[in-house]
Amino acid sequence: MSQIPSGVAVLEPPAPVVESSPEVARQQVPTLVVRKGKTNRTEYVLRGDVIVVGKAPAATVKLQGWLAPMTAAQINRRADRSYYIGAAEKVPLVNGYRIAHPTQLAPGDIIEIAGVEMEFVYRD
Repeated sequence: MSQIPSGVAVLEPPAPVVESSPEVARQQVPTLVVRKGKTNRTEYVLRGDVIVVGKAPAATVKLQGWLAPMTAAQINRRADRSYYIGAAEKVPLVNGYRIAHPTQLAPGDIIEIAGVEMEFVYRD
């Protein structure tokens, strides 16, 4: 083996180009799809660490109607990027069951709260 004299620049070969397939490049986007009930949109992309469901001005998912609570529920994104729903003024149903404590959401879960039914999904 020969040593390279000091002060001589050594060029590294270029890194190989790795072609990524479209499936690898896609990012799954957590979304609530409204199936029935009154809201201001039909889908909500979950951005941020706290998603508020209610009629409050700061709510992400805007419930409509006179009897809609200001803060019906809250969805939190945890450090591991999982989503948990918890009660606020109303106790939501997840897949037909009342939740007693924060409950992790899985794709396909149906959330019912204050007359609104939403499905938790991941979109491409």
